[in-house]
Amino acid sequence: MNSTLTDALARIGYRDGTVETVRLMASTPEFTISGAQTRWEVGATYTRLGIGHIMLGFDHLAFVLALLLLRSEIRTVVKTVTAFTVAHSITFSGAALGY
Repeated sequence: MNSTLTDALARIGYRDGTVETVRLMASTPEFTISGAQTRWEVGATYTRLGIGHIMLGFDHLAFVLALLLLRSEIRTVVKTVTAFTVAHSITFSGAALGY
């Protein structure tokens, strides 16, 4: 099995407007189409992907480390990290939805 750091999202849109979204990883590179999912199920898939992206992404960890080195007030760091996370989540969601 080849090792990779890349995950992919498979998103299937049905004619009735519902969708099915599955995260594909090296350990699970295929899936069986099971039918439309609820918004909560789709949201859970994106949430898990987002948390992994933030917690394991070197660029995000370096950004937080730089903030900690530049700012001594933890409140300022928390506010900046929160603003960055919200903005990044919005752009990530927009890209995933095709905007």
